[in-house]
Amino acid sequence: MRYFIQDFETRLKEIDEYFQFIEFIDKIETHRKRKIVVESVEYTPKREIQKILRSNSFLLLYNLVESSIRNGILAVYDCIHDESLKYEDLSDRIKEIWLKHKTKNVQATTKRIQSWLKDLVNEVTESNVVILERDSINISGNLDYDNVQKIINAYGFYGRITLDEKDVRYALNKVKTERNLLAHGNKSFCQSGEIITLNELIGIKDTTSKYIRELLTNIDIHIDQKKYRQ
Repeated sequence: MRYFIQDFETRLKEIDEYFQFIEFIDKIETHRKRKIVVESVEYTPKREIQKILRSNSFLLLYNLVESSIRNGILAVYDCIHDESLKYEDLSDRIKEIWLKHKTKNVQATTKRIQSWLKDLVNEVTESNVVILERDSINISGNLDYDNVQKIINAYGFYGRITLDEKDVRYALNKVKTERNLLAHGNKSFCQSGEIITLNELIGIKDTTSKYIRELLTNIDIHIDQKKYRQ
């Protein structure tokens, strides 16, 4: 099992543990002021803490999505590096990704463009080993359904997905939107947690995790078949 799949399973296990905890807390009838007692210390959960715990799950789920996809892409980059592949060895998709990364900071001055073109031509014609940097993966905070599809199309991570597209779209978009609203302070944790039931949240978690697992399986097959090569 490759590292990126192991890491996904580890993170998912952490999320499942967290969901077990919020299910326990959510079952407490706060209006009856029931208490949790640990070594003679009493705590009475409030409705607000239930909301906060539910909304925090969006952060955990988005972390799972972004880290898993980034690690899958990095696994492809590692293969290219380990095999010392040159530009002519790469698939057309990887060539395009490399060229986009190389050109993203080019300034629109004649001297600068001439210098950049010279360096680029040398890298290609002199058969230098291609290096794809981690910072070429520009996905921070952006992974909703459509952007995940763009990554799949860019790299060619095609394969079997058994889930309904509508369900996956809703889950990924919900996770990304709520995560960004929370991360940027545009919504409080209580506000985020009060608009969703625990059962709905569990459904989002299950759909998201199943989809990412299937996508990572497709990336694993992509690597096995060396589809990053020409």
